Amino acid sequence: MDNSIQFSNNDLIVLEEIIDLLEPFYEISVKCQAETIATASMVVPAVVHLLSHLPDIKENILFCTKLVQQLQLSIETRFSGIIKRLNQNDIMENDPFSDPVYFMAAVLDPAFKFYWIRDSGFKITS
Repeated sequence: MDNSIQFSNNDLIVLEEIIDLLEPFYEISVKCQAETIATASMVVPAVVHLLSHLPDIKENILFCTKLVQQLQLSIETRFSGIIKRLNQNDIMENDPFSDPVYFMAAVLDPAFKFYWIRDSGFKITS
């Protein structure tokens, strides 16, 4: 009697999709844990990276589309203050992460400067 687990082709596709989808989340987690001190300067670049990753990967996802949608909705809800500032919308005082210190910290950190804006695809307006 053979009790080995066998995956179908669809199972393997789902596993690949989940790995591709969650890889940036893993990288950000490792980077935060590897630092001796996780700083506020990492918040905005990490959020921007995740927000640019999700629409890009959505095009290549067959089975995990609902997971992509839920992750995007969760990030947009949790970091609504950052997203509103990026889109130059009015900020409510009670919006999570609405303090401009997160942007100032990212810009003043030599590791990030303004690089995250270029990579995000957001248009810079004056």
